[in-house]
Amino acid sequence: MTGNKANDSSELNEFHRIVDPLEPEIGRALWRVTRDTDAADDAFQIAMLTIWQRLSVVRVHPNPRALVLRICIDSGWYVRRQQKRIPETGVRLEEQATSQSQSASQKTVFDELTQDLFSAIESLPEQQSICAWLRFVEQWKTKEIAGSLQISEPTVRKHIERARKQLALRLRSHLKTD
Repeated sequence: MTGNKANDSSELNEFHRIVDPLEPEIGRALWRVTRDTDAADDAFQIAMLTIWQRLSVVRVHPNPRALVLRICIDSGWYVRRQQKRIPETGVRLEEQATSQSQSASQKTVFDELTQDLFSAIESLPEQQSICAWLRFVEQWKTKEIAGSLQISEPTVRKHIERARKQLALRLRSHLKTD
């Protein structure tokens, strides 16, 4: 029994050694994905549980930071998708966003563009969406994205190129044509 407690203690220490330095970055990433404090907290809990369950994999991963952030971002997207399916207020989030955007005179152009960009990124195919988010929003380098997603750098570049083209089409109304 004592040996088991020692093993649990060393795993807990390892968990904290990996996760604690990343907590501010994890918090920012989750809030950017969910845009809601409660949802970010839910995603954080799911991510921490997943990291704990996969600690043996995270520990030996060539880039544990990237894997931890990938798990967290995946958790954020999961929670965000769940919110859209089962909204607490009974009103779909898209309808809430529409009613809120009717007061567009009070919103800045930057806020509108940011929201449209996030929505456009979310509507992309999953791999393109993840690559675009990490590249354009989180400002990760191609090599970091490839390591985190465990795909080649040329594949990441291709996903980003396709995402960029789709985003340009979807956000064309925001581009100046003077």
